Order: sequence, then structure tokens, then C-alpha cells
Amino acid sequence: GARKELGKIATDTVDFWLADQRLIGNSAVREKLQRSDANGLKRNYFNFLCWSTNGPCEFKGDLLANEMHGLGITNLEWFYILEGAVNSLNKHNVPIREQNELLTIIYALQIKVIGQ
Repeated sequence: GARKELGKIATDTVDFWLADQRLIGNSAVREKLQRSDANGLKRNYFNFLCWSTNGPCEFKGDLLANEMHGLGITNLEWFYILEGAVNSLNKHNVPIREQNELLTIIYALQIKVIGQ
């Protein structure tokens, strides 16, 4: 049940990011995404979702920030990343309380990512 739903959310979110012209307009982000395995990105994001909901998954948050380091992501691009997450959470009818908990965790990574 819950793991399957998290998988759908992860897939939808990563698909949004991969198709978002505003994100891939950043050449460093575009090149990183082109070199990345989409299924691996989805698996990593699934593990992040599972971990952040106290599931039995292993996730290393600093690893995610390290993956994004050096991409020169701007505050506006970070907003697009959050937008993709929110769109997917809404699509799957995730309650607002759980959305806020997850988005708080994602937002906390901003300091480690923006302008790096």
C-alpha cells in the first residue's frame, strides 16, 4: 500500500523535474540529468520519501545535497523543485499535514544547495 503510493509519487515528481524546461534551462542541471539514470533518481527520491515518513528505508540526506552541489541552482530553480514535489503530492491526495512535514525536510536542504 504505502510503499506503492510512495513509488508513484517519486516517479511523478522526478518525471516533472526531468521535463521542466525551467530546470533544464540551467545547463549544469541539464547535463547532470542527462548523465543520470532516471530510474536511479526515482529510487533515490523514493528512499528519501520513505525515510522522511519514518519508513524502513535508508537515506543519506547529505548525499542528496552533495549530488546537487556545483549545479548553481538558484532560489527560483529551487522553487521549481518544490513545485514538482507539491504537484505530485497533490495529485496523490497526500494530506496537507504530511505535505508540510515533507516539504520542511526538502526546504532544509536549500541552504546546502543554493548557489553551490
